[in-house]
Amino acid sequence: MIEVEGLTFSYNGGAPVLEKVDLSVKKGEMLGILGPNGSGKSTLIKLVSGALAPDRGQVLLDGKDISRTKRREIARKLAVVPQETDLVFDFTVREVVSMGRYPHLGRFQFDDPHSKKILEGAMGITGVVRFADKPFSKLSGGEKQRAIIARALAQEPKVLLLDEPTKNLDVRHSLDIMSMVRKMNRENGLTVIVVVHDLDLAARFCSRIILLKNGKINKDGPIDRVLTPENIEQVFDVRSRVHRDVGMRIEIID
Repeated sequence: MIEVEGLTFSYNGGAPVLEKVDLSVKKGEMLGILGPNGSGKSTLIKLVSGALAPDRGQVLLDGKDISRTKRREIARKLAVVPQETDLVFDFTVREVVSMGRYPHLGRFQFDDPHSKKILEGAMGITGVVRFADKPFSKLSGGEKQRAIIARALAQEPKVLLLDEPTKNLDVRHSLDIMSMVRKMNRENGLTVIVVVHDLDLAARFCSRIILLKNGKINKDGPIDRVLTPENIEQVFDVRSRVHRDVGMRIEIID
């Protein structure tokens, strides 16, 4: 579904943030991207979404080069949930979610039966129906993330990209968001690429992990092979224990 080939990128001609990155993501995978600050995680998400153009290399979505694909066509297949969302106007949650239909219908044309069904489904899955008429600005951090994920689902994407969706959220909201995303991945076959800063969350919810360090993929594979004490120390420069008694839990000891 997604092929990243020889991806290299730098900001304003500086040192490469990502260098010669190769990555293949199959349909229905839930891939977690981890790495220390400055390793290129968010930049990789922006390149995969087409928001940034690489210096070298290419990103293929269903075999098509994203840089040569119209934004509207990309948005029909791929949706992005950023770390934070600020809106200029104080839209209601329902209006924010409706924005996800833009790639399919054009501006403010949401009253066809199919769109209504999609919008109600997206709000139902994410649990935002109860505050659908509330101003977006009045929501808590966790509620805002739910609304933005609902907007992304309204696009009817095949691929969902999330850039640290649990940043600044407490444990309960973090678990809720990640559980919801994994449920859609498993039940609907949605391909998910998510930047995660929490090792435990990645171990609990992702089926595959890549570790980025200094703009390159250091490790790539199933969680039990990637999240080892040796790999964690090499990438994050901390010592850890990996507990496998119930699922997997990472204990940082240094």
